[in-house]
Amino acid sequence: MKIKQIKILNFRSIKDQVINCGDQTIFIGANGVGKSTVLKALQAFFEISFRPAVEDFFAHNTEWPIEITIVFNNFSEDEAEDFKSRIYNDEMVVTRVFGGDQSNNGNYYGMMKGNPAFQSIRNAANATEAKAKYTEIQGSGVDLPKWTKQGDVEEHLTFWEAGHPDDCEFIRDGGQFFGFKSVGGGKLQKATNFILIEAVRDVSEDANDQKSSAIGQLMDLIVRSAMAQNEKIAAYQDEVNRQYSALTSPENFPQLGSLQTALTTSLRTYYQGVGVILDWREGAGINLPPPQAEIKFEEEKFQFPVAKAGNGIQRAFIISLLHQLLVVKSNSDDGSKNSENGADSGEGIEEKNFMENLPSVILAIEEPELYQHPTKQWHFAQVLKKLSTKGFQEIFGDVQVLFCTHSPSFVDLSEFHNTRIVAKVGGEGLPAKESIFREASLQDVSYALTHAWDIPEENCTDKSTKARLHIFGTELSEGFFADGVILVEGATDKAAFDTIGKRIGINFAERNISVLPVNEKNNLDKPFMVFKSLDIPVYPIWDSDGNCAEGDRGKAIKANKGLQKMLGVPDGEVAEFPEGVHEKYACFANEISEQLKNDFGQEQFLEAYNEAMDEFSLTAKQARKNPYVTTAIITKLYDQGRTAGMLEAIIQAAINHIENGTPTSAATVAAE
Repeated sequence: MKIKQIKILNFRSIKDQVINCGDQTIFIGANGVGKSTVLKALQAFFEISFRPAVEDFFAHNTEWPIEITIVFNNFSEDEAEDFKSRIYNDEMVVTRVFGGDQSNNGNYYGMMKGNPAFQSIRNAANATEAKAKYTEIQGSGVDLPKWTKQGDVEEHLTFWEAGHPDDCEFIRDGGQFFGFKSVGGGKLQKATNFILIEAVRDVSEDANDQKSSAIGQLMDLIVRSAMAQNEKIAAYQDEVNRQYSALTSPENFPQLGSLQTALTTSLRTYYQGVGVILDWREGAGINLPPPQAEIKFEEEKFQFPVAKAGNGIQRAFIISLLHQLLVVKSNSDDGSKNSENGADSGEGIEEKNFMENLPSVILAIEEPELYQHPTKQWHFAQVLKKLSTKGFQEIFGDVQVLFCTHSPSFVDLSEFHNTRIVAKVGGEGLPAKESIFREASLQDVSYALTHAWDIPEENCTDKSTKARLHIFGTELSEGFFADGVILVEGATDKAAFDTIGKRIGINFAERNISVLPVNEKNNLDKPFMVFKSLDIPVYPIWDSDGNCAEGDRGKAIKANKGLQKMLGVPDGEVAEFPEGVHEKYACFANEISEQLKNDFGQEQFLEAYNEAMDEFSLTAKQARKNPYVTTAIITKLYDQGRTAGMLEAIIQAAINHIENGTPTSAATVAAE
């Protein structure tokens, strides 16, 4: 059973948002925009004892009830049977509500297909009111059986609804999702084990073998419960008590009799005829203390305590520990209880492999990159991806992963459809800013690419689109975290724009704008479509290659026309070799190096070029597309008072498009 969709109303910074979820869902955004709020909302939904504070209500207004609705799908056979009364079209919708009538705070509401008119009967305060509503509906022409008693009403209503599906619609079940919230919530917990790994958690507390700790609970469930039922240990306990009783017999301690005589003599000085009897009180015997577990890590044959481990190892251990606790609790609840007295029988745990029949898990992590070395971040990201694609199903069961991150290592272009961009905006008429979530689908990008390149739809499927995005890996992931993206062909282009930007007082990093190379112009389309579909402003720049060899002209023209069409250039204005600075894109007539020669002057450019080759000890071929050489050339020529007019105009146009979305006077500057 998995989460298909989450709808959140009035929880913390979220006023009203719907979030679609896949096997892996990634939340990205600046600090304080509400990424973790989604994970906390899930915790509020699954944690039966959760009680919201004033701060948990949107704008701290407790008159706006919190509603957290989850659409579940992907049911196992057992889950489908357990929830069959609430599953429609292979989906189950459950809402938890906080606020309003405090006596019902935290109730679970299931969605059912029923007659809306019957809600007045189901929600009646007492039998008299229910009967009046029942009679009223009967009088309106609804064929219901004669009223007998209130206990029979639900059966009558359900029978009518089953026989009149066309007259029914989806309605809430009046807070009767499997009865009390502890019952309905318990059924959800059994089917969906929710684990939240917060950004700050003390692993040493979890690993300390105490009653309330995670490892202590695991030891009680798996080991110590089995020890309590072990016949040899029980026999040893009896033998210890027998021997101790024999050793402490009064016959072995005459001092007991002597003390009894002394006390009797002393007492009779006050009351003649009254004596003292002194004997051992019958006790419960000796309870042997159970052994306590000590957790250590081992690496390279060296052992060390949890508290001395690196934070990254500790964080991974927390996930493993909490997951196994849920696994064991679930299996214990399924069959290790004695039906007569409710005590652990011990047989279920002792004989049962607790790794069998693994339950599904919803794993929510705040900032999984915390305390991880960059290479470990990438590795951890791959583990999470594999977890959510059943790569470790034999160990962890069926896992759905949701996490919020600030690290590009945890998201790449091919996973854009699993990425949710989170921002906080000022809602019109609202007393506080609200979090909003942006997402895009593979279908949207596939369709856009099909249209731009006139590709037959059967050749541009979602699978093919995702496969073509894999060539980028995490190289372009920085764009997901930016307020805007400038796409260029190669590393030398990036070096040129970064250097010239600084010379004219524009620092892209300060503006949270990423300049990203895609290696060649034929790769511009896919990242452009991805970022655009997520409403991240994008400004692409490419070489039109007007000076290319005759044999390459057809390929260059096709690429130039496709990119213009992708950018929305009208058919009549599409050029074979476009050039100039435009509102939404820019093109060099030939290539960027030729444009720099034109701007700086051929002689001056070549002189600076030769000096850079000597400085870095490079051949002409090695220096041709070297970003260090490009930076050195531009720096030297700007120091001489020269400027690159077209590139400066491109930067201004790109900044304006990203930050304002409107044209400037530099919007259409012809190349010189």
